[in-house]
Amino acid sequence: MNQKQITTIVIAVLLMAVLAAFPPWKYVDGTFIGFAPVYDQPEPQPDSLYTGEVAPEHVEIKIVPSTLAPSEDRNTDMNDEQKKTPVVDVRKMLTVGTIIFLAAIVAVFAFDDRTRSASEQQARAALERTTKANKLDRDE
Repeated sequence: MNQKQITTIVIAVLLMAVLAAFPPWKYVDGTFIGFAPVYDQPEPQPDSLYTGEVAPEHVEIKIVPSTLAPSEDRNTDMNDEQKKTPVVDVRKMLTVGTIIFLAAIVAVFAFDDRTRSASEQQARAALERTTKANKLDRDE
């Protein structure tokens, strides 16, 4: 690996680490908040912005063992406070991470000197053959 490839990989790893340390956040209703540190969640959604409706893409899964609690004690619905709490936007985090990963792969192959130098050598050889053929044609 050459220096440009190593630099590309280091930059990609650093960007992924920053993305993991500062993930994208959203509210349960799908409103994007922005990027914030993992251990310092953004403020809960203000009451003026909360509509009380859950976004259609939201799916809540709570596992409540039926043998441990009577059916009247189970609570599988989110209360208003839980709906206002910010959560990490995993979909956006994976999308940005995938873009960084693919860009790094493209850059690593773009900076591959062996491939580039082999292509340049083939181009030079073809040019030399063409030049020799043109000289022979002119001599005849």
